[in-house]
Amino acid sequence: MKRLMIFFTLMVLLTACSVQTSNNYERNVYHNVLLLKKDSVPPSFFPKDLEILAIGDSLTEGIGDTTNSGGYTSFLENRLLERREVGSVKIINYGVQGHTTNDLLLRISKDIPKELVASADSVIITIGGNDILQVVQNHFMNLSYEPFNLERDKYKQRLQLIIDRIRNMNQEAQIYVVGLYNPFIHIGEIFGDIDLVISSWNQITKNLLSEYDNTTFIEIEDIFKNSNENLLYNDDFHPNTRGYELISARIEEYME
Repeated sequence: MKRLMIFFTLMVLLTACSVQTSNNYERNVYHNVLLLKKDSVPPSFFPKDLEILAIGDSLTEGIGDTTNSGGYTSFLENRLLERREVGSVKIINYGVQGHTTNDLLLRISKDIPKELVASADSVIITIGGNDILQVVQNHFMNLSYEPFNLERDKYKQRLQLIIDRIRNMNQEAQIYVVGLYNPFIHIGEIFGDIDLVISSWNQITKNLLSEYDNTTFIEIEDIFKNSNENLLYNDDFHPNTRGYELISARIEEYME
């Protein structure tokens, strides 16, 4: 009887040890699964806060926008905010009506804070229309292609200096240069095909930007040439509100 009791007791102890060992093993396996290293979350998962510096002439200032909300910049801000990967958008507007490449070159050296240029994710430039307008004003009674061609070469040199100065302050920002369009409807009847002048200046800008990394030319000439809508303000020079809306849509298409 005693032997049976001892045998029974030993069997119970061995069973308990076996169960405990099994449970410990299961807990250890479960514990190890929880400690597996997780993949890092890619930066693109988090919405990005964008800072954009807009510089240039009246197209950046928004002259002709009857809503007085900043021309293309306000439309662009709303468009970018619709993107899932964008958290917030801050567009700093340094556009000034009447500015030429000469004016912008001086302003980017003296008036525009260097820290704004340095911190910008993107720089958008509208410039060149007033350079052409000066040629028209200076040679209005005797317009020909020659003065436009001479001024075009000077325009290229100044635009190159502008881009170089931006690059010296910010190596990473994407630089966008918005092309020219033809607002000189009445002058076209006097001078001939002003479209050739606009296209020539746009091509010079394209060729220049192709020499730089992270620069983009944004074509808008076709927007005004091919539209059945009236896209000009009542001064027949600046875009109207609808014109700015279409410009912003084109810029947003090109932005990474």
